[in-house]
Amino acid sequence: MLNSNSFQLITLGRLALVSPDGSTDDALNKRRRKLAVLAVLAMERRPVARDRLVEMFWGDQPEERARHSLSDALSHLRRLLGRDSITLSRTEIALSHTAPLVVDALQLTDAAAARDHERAIASYRGPFLDGIFVPDSSSFEHWADRHRRRLEGVVLVSCATRCAELARARRWDECAEVAARWLELDPPSTDAALYRLNALKAPGTPAADRRALHEFDRLRARLRADLDLEPDPAVRALAASIAERVEPVAAPVVPPAAQTVTEAAPSPTAASVPHETVPPRRRPRWRLAAAMLVPLVAVTGFLVAGARRAEPALSRDVVVVLPFTVQGDSGAGYLREGMVDLLATNLDGAGRMRAVDPRAALAHASRLVPPTGSDRVPRFSPQEARGVARRFGAGLVVLGDVVAVKGRLRITAALYDAGVERAPRAQAAVDGAASDLFTLVDHLTRQLLTGYHDPSPDGLTGLAALTTTSLPALKSYLEGVSAYRSGRFDDAVAAFRTAADEDSGFALAHYQLSNAMLWSARGGWQSVVAESRAAVRHEQRLSPRARLLVEGYESFRGGRLDDAERVYRRVAESYPDDVEGAYQYGDLLFHGNGLRGRPFTESRAAFERVLAAEPEHLGALLHLLRVAIAEGRRADAESLIDRAMRVAPPPTRVELVALRAFAYGDANDRDRAIELLRGAPDEVVRVAAMRVALFAHDTRGATRISRLLLAPSRAPEYRAVGWMHLADLALAEGRRREALAQIDSMRPIAPAIALEYKALHLLRPFVAAPRAELMALRDTLQRWNAVVPPSTFPIFAVYNDVHRPLRLYLLGMVAVRLGDLAEAEHQAASLDSFDATGEARSFAQGMSAALRGHVLAERGRLDDALAAFDKGQLQVSEGLLDSAFGDQGTERFARAEVLRALGRADQARAWYASLGYTSLDLVVFAAPVAERLAALDGHERGTPLPRP
Repeated sequence: MLNSNSFQLITLGRLALVSPDGSTDDALNKRRRKLAVLAVLAMERRPVARDRLVEMFWGDQPEERARHSLSDALSHLRRLLGRDSITLSRTEIALSHTAPLVVDALQLTDAAAARDHERAIASYRGPFLDGIFVPDSSSFEHWADRHRRRLEGVVLVSCATRCAELARARRWDECAEVAARWLELDPPSTDAALYRLNALKAPGTPAADRRALHEFDRLRARLRADLDLEPDPAVRALAASIAERVEPVAAPVVPPAAQTVTEAAPSPTAASVPHETVPPRRRPRWRLAAAMLVPLVAVTGFLVAGARRAEPALSRDVVVVLPFTVQGDSGAGYLREGMVDLLATNLDGAGRMRAVDPRAALAHASRLVPPTGSDRVPRFSPQEARGVARRFGAGLVVLGDVVAVKGRLRITAALYDAGVERAPRAQAAVDGAASDLFTLVDHLTRQLLTGYHDPSPDGLTGLAALTTTSLPALKSYLEGVSAYRSGRFDDAVAAFRTAADEDSGFALAHYQLSNAMLWSARGGWQSVVAESRAAVRHEQRLSPRARLLVEGYESFRGGRLDDAERVYRRVAESYPDDVEGAYQYGDLLFHGNGLRGRPFTESRAAFERVLAAEPEHLGALLHLLRVAIAEGRRADAESLIDRAMRVAPPPTRVELVALRAFAYGDANDRDRAIELLRGAPDEVVRVAAMRVALFAHDTRGATRISRLLLAPSRAPEYRAVGWMHLADLALAEGRRREALAQIDSMRPIAPAIALEYKALHLLRPFVAAPRAELMALRDTLQRWNAVVPPSTFPIFAVYNDVHRPLRLYLLGMVAVRLGDLAEAEHQAASLDSFDATGEARSFAQGMSAALRGHVLAERGRLDDALAAFDKGQLQVSEGLLDSAFGDQGTERFARAEVLRALGRADQARAWYASLGYTSLDLVVFAAPVAERLAALDGHERGTPLPRP
């Protein structure tokens, strides 16, 4: 309750802050973004991550400016409400429980929880944050919409409960008013209309009957105009019964009803009618996203073999679930494909049963029978279903139907034998509230398994639990799936984050949030890794297959590449049709092979199998395109570009235009690409420069693109990246002095990174840096304390915790180049004893072993040097592995040199060839690697090898 010292935050119907004296702060109410921040803090009732608020309200601004805007908003609110009203930490922000603030939305929910439904209904003055928008913020839109739907649901329940209370007390006037409020919120509601008409006619007078009929006419006209619907048969029947008592001239034209309704006011349950008699409803305001429910969204579609492959032998242990037909409420349309995933997840692991990956099944089914409308898909005949099952080698196939009416579901399904045409092996039917969807599917599964040949159907106890027990979390997850598949990765991040917030134990929400952040380049690598670990932490809810996938993914993102490969191979062996495992395995081989001295082109087969199942899979198209360019297959590359252009979001199309222009175009094509990139986002320009350098092998083209990052309108951090690119590209063309000058240009923006990058250039093994320059570098590094403020810019943030061990490594490498091997060993020992935990500790230990590898190579102990380089392979986050130091280009080149000296030419070739394709800094190795490979080829023809 509002007291004399409290502010009131009004969120229902509008957004305003009212002071204790009843006045409003005009300045604050005009700057409603600040009030929206307060609304988020108030509604969450728990600490909110700073990064989440920055992304939600200022995600379209440069990082530094966005954080300043958040600080400004918080300062304004604390000045108004009191300094202690909002508590701040480095990572989180919370509204104190002692803050002098009451919120109308929270008052509403508190009243409903206390069963004070009259007060709850009176508190509702309109939709939550009605008319409040944050430009270009899908995450705020998702957040507000989630609370808007929840509050509407609370009010609807209060309306239904209050109408029943008033009807029992025969307080008809009040009942009619509450029913009118109910109809304002939910015009198609049968129960609300029945309460309204019964309450109006209750006096039993002709005037009361005419009022009820007039209300029926008004309701019918509104439904026709707004929703193109007719009133429910039960409502029409009630109107017909009233009309019989009214003079014919006053009677409305009421279609014959299939059902009559008693004179007494109904309860919500009694007012319901059989599903078969209710026509489908369209309810735009409450429409769910018509996206597919996949526990492992993947980017994907997999491992269905090519179209001309012979059908595999049928296995009685493999089942494929096909799309369900859906009738009734349009809001249930998502279940046509969602049931495929829910049921496949539940069936997988029952006894020896294995379910075909839902994404692969849906991709194939959609090509056979395309959808004909938004609310339903054509029904497969059992014969057609058996044909699909045989395509996957599945001996069993499931078909089913969903009827959704007024928040209730009736689901039926049948399990067929794919090998013979006969009656279903088992049939199942369940009926219940839509909010009990998971329980319904579980019961459905048990009934279907009575037809499974497994002699121990009690294996159900080992089934994976469904991925979440929260319907709001599921709906947000579905929104994320839809956004992810359409390439709207920022929207996907927001939706998956909401799902994880709704259910912190929702492993797949954490998994997909991590995945989406990779594609959106938001959140930084720490967040990517943290979310992957959260998925593993909550994996007990998942099926055995899903647990393998989240474990493999966490190993991959955490830099344990060999562990990840072992897991993905196990997935491929146990679940050869799995979509996500195949895509992630290809991704691992593409991005992780070079770090292990293997060709990234090993990924080609996996990605081609992905496209065999889903020809428009963007991730597979992009990876295969880069492989095709690298392998010199121009026709394939051009075809892949055309296919990717049809499905890629606009920023990615700009990158594709640039890659085509600089790989295969003429001067005019390249000029047009530059003009397109001039107006592209910073990250698109950065990535385009990298792809052109590494795959098109056009350093001059990459230089033109990188110069675009130097424009004053670009974010300062991206200007620094532009100078880094130009430095690498200059060094790749042998212009060492120019490269150092470019690095010096970035020093005002990122002084620590500039110093480390300069050291990296001077210490490249093929750079003949003068001794005086090396000694000057050593002196600078010795004076530097390596205490660097943390960066929020993802490309620089990967170094936040490793500047001090990086300084020790660089001092050791300078010592190696100066011939002071004892000093180098001293620095290696310092790295061994470096006081740190987590990634910084792992980084220090890896760089210590790598440094010892260089020392041992200088001493001529080549076998020991190789062992040290093996031990020194970093196991840190993928973000750090993609960086100029984490990719260990210097160590990979040194390892190849040692192998060449040992006469192990094939292994040397592999390590030389690994230096490319992952990050632009590796472009500097192109010329020396070409020289070494030519020397190896010449040696095989009898030419002596030059000394390493």
